[in-house]
Amino acid sequence: MVLNSKLSIYEEYFYRLISLESALQRSVLEPICIRSDFPSGGIYSLMFFYAEERGEEILENRIKIAPDDIRKVVESHRGISLGLTKLRELINEGRKRETAYHFIDLSEEIFNYNVFVEEHQSRIGDQFFLYYPTCMPGHYSVLGNKILELSFNPEQTFDGANRELKHLLGLNHVLPNKEDYHLPKNLFGPSEYGHNLELIQQQLRDVFNFIV
Repeated sequence: MVLNSKLSIYEEYFYRLISLESALQRSVLEPICIRSDFPSGGIYSLMFFYAEERGEEILENRIKIAPDDIRKVVESHRGISLGLTKLRELINEGRKRETAYHFIDLSEEIFNYNVFVEEHQSRIGDQFFLYYPTCMPGHYSVLGNKILELSFNPEQTFDGANRELKHLLGLNHVLPNKEDYHLPKNLFGPSEYGHNLELIQQQLRDVFNFIV
């Protein structure tokens, strides 16, 4: 296997979709995670609230000051996750035109989520806990015979996330037919994203009696 070798245009499209899904499946967990930023390089860690000494206290405060924002996170990601699953089905069926149209609609949903995060950060101030979908270098996936280091919006900004979406939209016209390219098995599969959606709802319900 070749690490981060030159990609064909088809491979770049799938690579960027995998990176996008990786960013989203982390993003959905942010309401129940505590973020720690390192001094330099934009590096950060996300720890579940129960691994932090004051985790439950922090989560209780989030539920108090921004309950609707937490509900919006789950609602938005539920729709995006279903959209990604539908995209996979369309690609598998070789429905190139429908796939392209569907991704345009899906990208609008993700853009709207970025707008929501921007508004959340402005309104909540220094207690905000939502960030723009990000996949930092250091995460890897296999595509064909290549090992790829994933990356999506490493700047962790509104403009960076939307620039990534625009690049994907630019590749949208080269979507492969089923006969031309087989969908990678690990391309935005529903399992981990769906699992994270179930996890955040279960933790909020069982620990904090908060239904989303």
